[in-house]
Amino acid sequence: MSQGCDWDCVFCTERTSKSGGEQRREVAHVVNEIRILAEQHPHVRIQFVDDNLLPQIAADAKHSVAQQYAALGWANDFLEGLTNICASAGGSFGWRGIFRIEDFFAYEAKFTADSFIDRLQRSGCRMLAFGIEHGSEEQRRKNKVANAVIDNNQIKDVFRRLRMADILTKAYFMLGGPWETKETARQTIDFAIESGATLAYFALYKDFARATTILSKEQEAEDPRAEGYIRYDQLALDWDQAFAIAQDGRYGANGSGEMASGPVTESELACYQQVAALGFRFTDLVKYNDYHSEDADGGSLLRTVTWGSPLEYFTTVEQAYREFYLRPAFVQDYSALLAHGY
Repeated sequence: MSQGCDWDCVFCTERTSKSGGEQRREVAHVVNEIRILAEQHPHVRIQFVDDNLLPQIAADAKHSVAQQYAALGWANDFLEGLTNICASAGGSFGWRGIFRIEDFFAYEAKFTADSFIDRLQRSGCRMLAFGIEHGSEEQRRKNKVANAVIDNNQIKDVFRRLRMADILTKAYFMLGGPWETKETARQTIDFAIESGATLAYFALYKDFARATTILSKEQEAEDPRAEGYIRYDQLALDWDQAFAIAQDGRYGANGSGEMASGPVTESELACYQQVAALGFRFTDLVKYNDYHSEDADGGSLLRTVTWGSPLEYFTTVEQAYREFYLRPAFVQDYSALLAHGY
């Protein structure tokens, strides 16, 4: 639906200084495309992938009055079109999308005559995703380059109100980065659990934004600095195997089946067995698990974004997923996710 962005987050390759700002397709074209899909596929679930769901009206300083008016018109026509499609489908139509949380609050303030969340619900919204990025408000301010950020209590309140409207939530977080420490990473994990988000993804920080600058310049052959930005490894996700081994009581003398962040506990295993019976697998869930290769530049770039301790960092990533997903509250949420077509 769109390309580019009106914000200047330091980690993003689509930030306005690189993309030139957000540009959107005509709303009628978008709605018509969705209508055709809904007519062709009963019980369809539409996902708006890696897009800003609605125009970015929270970046008011970058927009003229006419641009703001046009953005609100686009959003109104889009939600009205989805609502009509949902009504025609008899409730079998549903969608999920990605929202910048600052824009969510801005739309709530603009749609005063009718509850914004009610409009989302009537349009078939089943889940909204938000780039929260950090549990630390100070970390969030630095990375999102904002003078003021939505605070943690506001985020928790939005997630609570959406859940009351039967709209599930997904929160994107980052672990690692130029200002990250073990302590701030811990804040992110704790907040992910406290926030009330239905799903949480913990992306491994990659310096993609700087890579676009470094790699756009002519490099000497086998330049180690360039190699550091070119080569990536994948985090080995053998967590499901570890739980299978723990379930069978087959821990080996060499620690096979144990996880880097500690042995599987009885309560974790009980939760895992319940969600696994419904189809849950960490290998299906965990995304963004690529990281700067240790071999490319002797691990220099990787250490820069993992507070100088890659081993401790990867252990923290593992802890984040274990603590968020292996708890009774998520066991209940997973059934709701499946019912919503996840």
